[in-house]
Amino acid sequence: MDLNKQLVTIEESKKKAFKTQAQREEYQKEYKRFVEQNNKEVLLELGLKLKKIREMAGVTQEELAKQINTDKGNISRMEHGRQNLTVEYIVKVANVLHRPVKIDIS
Repeated sequence: MDLNKQLVTIEESKKKAFKTQAQREEYQKEYKRFVEQNNKEVLLELGLKLKKIREMAGVTQEELAKQINTDKGNISRMEHGRQNLTVEYIVKVANVLHRPVKIDIS
């Protein structure tokens, strides 16, 4: 391995990969769309998983909400992927439902 190679920044790499400002701007727009879509998909998948384990545990939205000190509306938004969730919130839900939390980034 050549230790004399110079490291380059992300911005420098983008300038090499995308020769024009228009190409760089298009890349930024596409990247932003990707991030937004990915966030939506992750929240929806997580919400559906939490709903499934809640139902398997025989716990209603109202019961879960009471146990984690929130309201039914927040539980509904969570289960439909419309609420950004913190790790702390996910762990609270999992603890009430007696489930472990595993995180996998593929």
